Amino acid sequence: MTNGEDTSLLEQKRFVISRESIGGMKSVRTKLEELKGKHPELSGLGFFGSRITGAESPGSDYDVCIFYDSSKIYAPFGNKLEWQQLKRELEKGVSTRFDQKIFGEAGGGLTIDISRESTDKDLELLKRYVDPSLSDRQFNNKDFDDLMAPYFSGLVARFFLVVGEEVYANRKYILDQLQSWPQGEKYFQILMKCLAWAERGDIRKRSLPGFKGYPKTLDEASKYFLKPID
Repeated sequence: MTNGEDTSLLEQKRFVISRESIGGMKSVRTKLEELKGKHPELSGLGFFGSRITGAESPGSDYDVCIFYDSSKIYAPFGNKLEWQQLKRELEKGVSTRFDQKIFGEAGGGLTIDISRESTDKDLELLKRYVDPSLSDRQFNNKDFDDLMAPYFSGLVARFFLVVGEEVYANRKYILDQLQSWPQGEKYFQILMKCLAWAERGDIRKRSLPGFKGYPKTLDEASKYFLKPID
C-alpha cells in the first residue's frame, strides 16, 4: 500500500507495507546477516513507523530499533561513533536510509540489549512497576510515556516486525517467563496494548489503533509471534 490509499486496511491488517518498503526491508535483512560475522553482538532489527503502516512518502527513511546481545561483546559497547559506523555499514549497498535520531546515544529506548541478563532485569522491573490489574479505562487514561518507560519499551519493541533469529528466540524466552507468572496473562495483555500504541496509536489525539487482531492470550502469542515473517 502506498500513501493516499485506503488506510482503513489497518483495521484488518497489522502491517500494510508497500512493495518499496518490503524491498528495502529485505535488503536490510541480507545486510544484517553479512555484518553479523564482524559484529557478533548484532542480533537483529525491528521496524516501526510509517513504513509498516503504508503512510510513508516517497523516499521516507526507515524507523528501526537495534537489538544486540551484550554477552557477546568484549569491550564497552555503544558509544556514538560505533553506532554511526554501524549505521554506515548497514546502509552501504542497500536502498534504505535510517532515521538519524535512532543512532544517537546507545542505551536509549531504540538500542535494546536482549542478553539473558538484561532481559531478566527488564522482566523484573515490569513486574515491580506495572500494575497487572490495570483496567482498559485506566490504561487509556495513563500517560503513555509512563507506560513506555525504558525498561518496558524494550520489551514491547521485541514484538515489532523484526529480522533476526535471535530476537525470535528472545521473544520465546519472554513468553515462557510470563507463562510461569501467576498473573502472566494480565501482564501480557498490557504488553499488547502498549504494542498497539507504539505501532500505530495517535498519542496526541489519544486515539487508539483500529487493528484488534493482537493475540489475547499467551497461547495465541506463541502461534502469532514465534514464526518469522518471510
